Order: sequence, then C-alpha cells, then structure tokens
Amino acid sequence: RKAAYILAVERVTEATRVRGLYP
Repeated sequence: RKAAYILAVERVTEATRVRGLYP
C-alpha cells in the first residue's frame, strides 16, 4: 500500500525531528 509507505516515512521524519531537538 502506498499509504502505509507514506505513513512510515512520516514516522521516520518525525522521529528524526525529535532526535534533532533532543539528541
């Protein structure tokens, strides 16, 4: 499913954002 792929990408992006804010 393309939706699942997009959802996964969004989660990874969010996780990276949190990592940048709280290393």
